[in-house]
Amino acid sequence: MAFHHKTNACSCLSAAQSACSASGTLTIQNAGDATALASCETFTGSIAIATGTTDAINIPDVRAVTGNVVAENAPNITNFGADSIREIGGSFTLNNCQILSSLSWPELSVVGNLDFEALPNLQALGFTSSVEEATTLNIQNTFLTSLNGINLQSVASVTIVNNPLLQDV
Repeated sequence: MAFHHKTNACSCLSAAQSACSASGTLTIQNAGDATALASCETFTGSIAIATGTTDAINIPDVRAVTGNVVAENAPNITNFGADSIREIGGSFTLNNCQILSSLSWPELSVVGNLDFEALPNLQALGFTSSVEEATTLNIQNTFLTSLNGINLQSVASVTIVNNPLLQDV
């Protein structure tokens, strides 16, 4: 009986570990998919927001993502956040999210590449702690008024193009 209980405990651990990793990319379809990651301190792999997503997406409690975080061609997402993510090992890409108007990533400080393009309703970054480490910074075709929240200590490449409201870099 004790052996059976031990086997169940191992099964539960394996299920929890598999929820915290993806061999390729985990695609988040809705708010519930994002909430399901709450048991993960580190997510091993990449996370993508599905193109048809209409929910506000918040990834709770995860502190690091080893791969990429991508919301691309998701025209109906309005809010995207992660209350605890401090580090993204790969790229943080937001591209062609037409009505995205709110970002809330208060803990983010380290990212491989920061790539924001075609975000006509995004006026402010939600990087409260300030992003201090990135290899590349690419911000194009946004309505950002400021880059407050980006305070890079070193960077290999910076591209800031066609952001007509940008006044504070």
